[in-house]
Amino acid sequence: MKDAVPDIGALRHRVILEQEVLTPDVAGSYTRSWSEIAEVWAAIDNASAKMKARADQSQEDYRKHIIVRFQDDYRNTKRVRYGARCFVVETIEAVGEQTRFLKIMARETS
Repeated sequence: MKDAVPDIGALRHRVILEQEVLTPDVAGSYTRSWSEIAEVWAAIDNASAKMKARADQSQEDYRKHIIVRFQDDYRNTKRVRYGARCFVVETIEAVGEQTRFLKIMARETS
């Protein structure tokens, strides 16, 4: 799934796009929560997978390409949920010249 416009049938995964909400608390810091932007159909494809070793522990790093239909307010997306899995958004860009789809590069969190 490079920069080609996907076949509409590839958008078969139901995902939730979320934005971060910071609420001030009495201690002067912020509490982070997540607010749903939209629930949409998406294509999900593997972008990369790496195994890292740190302090006698191995850590897996999975990145995905997530393609959704274009909506301007989706550019505020900071996290994508797919079932019980969460993906932190790294980049969002338009696919192709017609701006019909957005490609989200995201890293899976544990």
